[in-house]
Amino acid sequence: MDWDLHKSILARARLLVAKRDLLAHGTWLRYNADEWHVLLAKGSWPKDAAALIASSKRIAPESMPMDIVTLKAATAEIVGLVNDLKRLRDSAVERAPSPQKPS
Repeated sequence: MDWDLHKSILARARLLVAKRDLLAHGTWLRYNADEWHVLLAKGSWPKDAAALIASSKRIAPESMPMDIVTLKAATAEIVGLVNDLKRLRDSAVERAPSPQKPS
């Protein structure tokens, strides 16, 4: 297995998971005619309404501008990570010993 590639994938995956969550699970808002924002609520939502009222954890929504260049860059990073994962899989398969047939 290619351990340098493995370390690179881990580092990039940690950064990309936050971007992916924002893009996939954020609330999209049209800010004006040609600008979109994505809203991500920070914190954990309690399971029931009583816990929501009694909760001391603050939920702080934050909106970020999002343009097509940023979306394309995030998509390209994710595609690159997937391609590297395939390369890592192939490197592990290539180096795996072939099973011996029983005599």
